[in-house]
Amino acid sequence: MNDRMVKPRPGLWVFVLVSLLGFLAGPRGFLGDPGTYWHLRLGREILGSGEVPRFDTLTKSRWGTPWVDQSWLFDAGYAALIDRLGWGAVVVATALLLGAVYAGLARWLVFRGASPTAAVASALVAAALGSVHFLSRPHLFTFAGVLATLVLCDLIHRGRVAWAWALPPLVALWANLHGGFLAGPLIVLSAAGYEAFAGLIDRSRWLVAVRFLLTGLGCLAAALINPYGWALYEHVLGLLVSSRVTDLIIEYQPVRWGQPELLLLEAVVMGLIVLPLATRHRPSPYDLTHALIWMHLGLASIRNLPLFGLAVAPVLAPMLDAALRPFTTAWPHQVTCRDALRGWAAAITAATWIAALGYAGQTRSPDPQRWPFAGLDVLNSLPFDAALFHEQDWGGLIESESNPRRLAWLDDRFELWGRQPIIDYAEALRGGGAWDELLEREQFTLAWLRPGRGLARRLDRDPAWVPVHRDPISVLYRRRDPPQVASTP
Repeated sequence: MNDRMVKPRPGLWVFVLVSLLGFLAGPRGFLGDPGTYWHLRLGREILGSGEVPRFDTLTKSRWGTPWVDQSWLFDAGYAALIDRLGWGAVVVATALLLGAVYAGLARWLVFRGASPTAAVASALVAAALGSVHFLSRPHLFTFAGVLATLVLCDLIHRGRVAWAWALPPLVALWANLHGGFLAGPLIVLSAAGYEAFAGLIDRSRWLVAVRFLLTGLGCLAAALINPYGWALYEHVLGLLVSSRVTDLIIEYQPVRWGQPELLLLEAVVMGLIVLPLATRHRPSPYDLTHALIWMHLGLASIRNLPLFGLAVAPVLAPMLDAALRPFTTAWPHQVTCRDALRGWAAAITAATWIAALGYAGQTRSPDPQRWPFAGLDVLNSLPFDAALFHEQDWGGLIESESNPRRLAWLDDRFELWGRQPIIDYAEALRGGGAWDELLEREQFTLAWLRPGRGLARRLDRDPAWVPVHRDPISVLYRRRDPPQVASTP
């Protein structure tokens, strides 16, 4: 038997490792995002009405405000998956999608000429960088979209120009799944910039630069194929540029060096400096262009670190090859395009077994140690129109799981409120003066908080408020003599 055919495939190794680790470590962690439940609620509304939301219908404080659901297609699929197969199916789908993304990265690196050893190592480094954002959220499709765009641009850069036609349809689909679709045109236009710069030395690159430029413009136009049209751009750019709320969101904040979870990032950055000196390997300027752009974006915003991991892998793999050359002979170096496509039958078989393992875990709901389900049961017994102040992270839970339906006061869609209201809200949670102003204006009669909050300690001392439920996760207070106010329709 051909010795090559019995060797484990790099993509399969990465697929199994990433998916399996996801199942073992993330069945509940995947479902810990504050947006988990409002994505579900909106998805159910989209499936029920056949229409996308165009204004806020979930919160009392912003009800009726124009709003764009930049991930409407994800929301619909998310709701369909949960309602038909349960939360376990979400865990399975998340782990398999992550496994497929990083397996695809490993296969691409091998196709480019990296040894399987270096490809697996680079893909696992990228997965470790991406793990800071491993959640069952629409941004997972941006992981896949960024990888697909990098691969297609690489093929075009290498002369296979017919692949340019695949990029606009990719971005059109991506724009209906997640607002991170802007990464696609950015990568294409970055490639155009590199080719134009290279054209100063090699004028044949100018034609490639023009092709990338036209393809990038085509991608920007293709993103308009969505239910909101240009309003999608206004929404995404408004959130990123003009809303001034991104620095209040942890995932948008810049990297803070020295944190234990970012030690790998420091090692990768140091590797980009040391490995070329130690191995005398000169990185491809084209690959380095993408890696440096995404390193800048990753350092500026933690949410971009997974995308930096994908972009830096083509730079790391050849350098690791040079550094680990004595250890790479166990697997063959050269793999043809046909070889790179083999092994999917084994991958599908592995996926079946891993999916069975995921279902065996019986993930019936998100983590009850994180979500205040016991408090929600008590809340459901109280008047549904009572003015409720609550933790922002629980807004989606209130919007989706209250029975009867209850409007949240706010959730984690910060763009609906703007910077100053969010700052005031945070001060109120601490029990500061903003609470008195909000209480007078909003006439809250219920407050649902984490026990350690400054406001919780303040209400414990306030005779006007009485706790009606308390557990390690949440405490629910009711005002003894609530004011008589009209209900919000």
